Amino acid sequence: MIRLFLQNLFVYNLLLLPYIAILRIKSLINPPPYDDLIGVSPVLDLIYENIPPLGLSILSIFLIFIQANLINYFTNSNKLHSKNSLVAGMVYSLGMCTLPNFLTLHPIIIANTFVILMLIFLTSIYKKYKPINALFLTGFFTGVSMIITPHYFFLILFILQGLLIFRDLNPKEFLQNLIGVLIPIFLVTTYFWINSDQFFSYLNFNFELPQINFTQTTRFWVGFLIAAFALIYIIINQNTIRKKKSAKSQRVINLLYILMLYTLPMMFFDSAIVTAHVTLLIIPLSILYSVFLFVTKRLILAELLHIAIIVFIFLLQFQVIL
Repeated sequence: MIRLFLQNLFVYNLLLLPYIAILRIKSLINPPPYDDLIGVSPVLDLIYENIPPLGLSILSIFLIFIQANLINYFTNSNKLHSKNSLVAGMVYSLGMCTLPNFLTLHPIIIANTFVILMLIFLTSIYKKYKPINALFLTGFFTGVSMIITPHYFFLILFILQGLLIFRDLNPKEFLQNLIGVLIPIFLVTTYFWINSDQFFSYLNFNFELPQINFTQTTRFWVGFLIAAFALIYIIINQNTIRKKKSAKSQRVINLLYILMLYTLPMMFFDSAIVTAHVTLLIIPLSILYSVFLFVTKRLILAELLHIAIIVFIFLLQFQVIL
């Protein structure tokens, strides 16, 4: 199946939609409840209160399809592969269905859409003359993601570091980016100020170190080990991934590794102490693993691993194991 996504064809791109739907079939047969998510992100309460669980499951399929296409655009526009392909989007779709917890349309998953858009515009400023539009939109999408999920506040430091990676930043350009971040925050906080006197109560900022609960379920630890292994393996093989890459591609790869690092300080927020927080890691991991596949060219091994992961997903979703 991976061979189909090695080519950047519109027909194969459409195949991503049924591919995602099949991998998330459990959420269509038995939609997860959303009562616990009401109030987690007040700007999304209207969605959770008015759309039934089945509708949210269908919405999540289309959202992941859009995210996968954005990731494909990011990968191809930055020439991270030897040729244009749809592999990164396929790997992302697979990752977003790995654990049963990911079947819920969590606010973090919605916020990740704007993180991907932020990455697209951030990397577009490289050697660009007067990138005012890209700088503003980089900040704007970061601000929108922060409104949905407060612990993405640390992305402000991330985009500052990203700007320094791609160009010699001057105060004017930094200000243009900062204005982009502040505008959506200003608009939403103004709305809450007018309509509610507790518009900051949902932030729940916590400077205490997170407590590790060793009484978690077996499923939790299996998911933790999968994420840890995927992360360690891609870090160990970073030299392989960087082989024969252009100057810009090297910078983009550095940026993706830095993004993975920024998931750690986000844990100071209560809202990040959830399984869905791992989905932020899936963005850089899916791109880096797709690059790794093109570099190593172990297609048969990748196909076997792909089939094994799909079987594991179904066994886990339908509680045949764990």
